[in-house]
Amino acid sequence: MRINLVLLILFFLVGCGKTIWYKPGATQWDFNKDEQECLKLAHRTAKDATVGGKRENFEVFITSYEKCLYQKGWAKLPQKNINKINKIPLGKIDKNKTLYGMGFRLKLPENFSLVKEEKNIYGPTIYHSFLIKIKKQTFLNVVFQKSSQKVFKKIPYTVSDDYYIYDNFFSKKSPLSWTIYFGRFNNSWVKCIGAIYFISKKERIIIVISEPLIPPLNKIQELGYSCEQIKEVKAFSKYWISWLKDQFNIRDKTKLLLFP
Repeated sequence: MRINLVLLILFFLVGCGKTIWYKPGATQWDFNKDEQECLKLAHRTAKDATVGGKRENFEVFITSYEKCLYQKGWAKLPQKNINKINKIPLGKIDKNKTLYGMGFRLKLPENFSLVKEEKNIYGPTIYHSFLIKIKKQTFLNVVFQKSSQKVFKKIPYTVSDDYYIYDNFFSKKSPLSWTIYFGRFNNSWVKCIGAIYFISKKERIIIVISEPLIPPLNKIQELGYSCEQIKEVKAFSKYWISWLKDQFNIRDKTKLLLFP
């Protein structure tokens, strides 16, 4: 029999501590299955962390076990906390075409439409995301994140090696960091800006802006992209970096990279 929220108790042998795990719509059978997979992974990881791999590192075991369950959608929050989280949104779109959240107002461009809104819990962190479509093929993804325990360290916005990084900005003195990148994704060319605004050690906003990019016409030798693509990325970057700075009232003198 399925229930909306299942309560599961796991006793660790060390310290006899009690951990309560929750997952919306899950059953005891679901937890048992996920737990067995996570236990196998945790045992293997804990052995790999020791010399010779004959014993297990207990701290590594616990960390790996919990991380695995988090990734499968389980959380260690009490029922009353989850109910409270679901009632209080981290962000919302008002009638003035403004996305409001965590004390900030992001003025949305004209003719936008909300594609998807989601709220999730990953470990001690709450995620409230908004996927917004602008024009025909421009997408703006805004994620509000708030943690009850975890501390968000100031780091640059990172991208995978599959993309070419056109320009980026990161400073420990500035609450906003961003990266401009482009490349092929699922056989299509795309240009993107990823940004992180650090509100506090436990609150941040992540913004990703993406658009299609024209395929390379006359490729620059050995580099795999064209002058036309760079021009398009420049125009895209100039507009959206300016928009980002305006939203967070950033008044710095950083300039975009002058690509050869």
